[in-house]
Amino acid sequence: MATVNLGSIKFKWKGTYAGGTAYTIDDVVSYNGSSYICIQASTGNLPTDTAYFEQMSQKGSDGTNGTDGTDVGTVITTQGDMLYRDGSGLQRLPKGTASQELRMNSGATAPEWYTPAVASSDYVLLAESNTSSASNIASVTFDGFFSSTYINYLVVASNITPSSNGQNVNFRIRESNSDITSSIYVGLGRASEVYSSGSGLHDQGNSWWNASFHKVGGHSGNPSSTDSHGGCSFNQIWYNPLSSVEKYFQGEYVYMNDANTTFITGVAAGKTFSTNPMTGISYFPVGGSGFSGNFRLYGIK
Repeated sequence: MATVNLGSIKFKWKGTYAGGTAYTIDDVVSYNGSSYICIQASTGNLPTDTAYFEQMSQKGSDGTNGTDGTDVGTVITTQGDMLYRDGSGLQRLPKGTASQELRMNSGATAPEWYTPAVASSDYVLLAESNTSSASNIASVTFDGFFSSTYINYLVVASNITPSSNGQNVNFRIRESNSDITSSIYVGLGRASEVYSSGSGLHDQGNSWWNASFHKVGGHSGNPSSTDSHGGCSFNQIWYNPLSSVEKYFQGEYVYMNDANTTFITGVAAGKTFSTNPMTGISYFPVGGSGFSGNFRLYGIK
């Protein structure tokens, strides 16, 4: 019976071509980056000899970064790097710093990192005093918070409730961390009253000169009460308390009387004759043992 030689039934990978190796039909070798299949048994004949080998695949052109054959790993080298293409090829964008954001550059040709502007409030909370009605305090003092960072300051007080009826909320400036009790305070206030009895609107004002403290409001009545509405609320702006001239303030206040029959709102302004820098402000009641509520001091940019 005749014998038929089928040869190999599949390609045989022989790796890199070696001149001393005997190759048979269907052996496959690599040579200079390309691959070749043996078509005739051979030893010592280069794969480029078409009598013994046929080319199966051809090596591509050698590339450099940004062109054909680029190894991305040689372009981006550091954790956080980004890859982009410019006019000549692939490029590395090194990672940005904390909180930076990615945007397109002004020429719209490449990405870039930038640090966004931080939005800052014109009012910065510097200090707060908050007490409940069960823990009345004799005074609220803000001291040591004035600095060159801010020129003007705002005090906001809400639901200031005295321990007993008939109290006014008053304040003094502080210099060298002490209340100034000498007669250096002058001011003027105006209040408008609306009566629940229907008797209409009534305006009245009050002023003080060479006093030993300021009133929150210039009204001759009380800018506070112990009724169910939580007492008075007010705000004050202090202008440049560190200056070497006389210090000015202005503010607004609102409250109801003890019987909840009269709604009162007003404005007040004043100054101190002292030209020394202020170190703080002290708020205290007159006619009672203490008060409760929330006081906040803000620096104004």
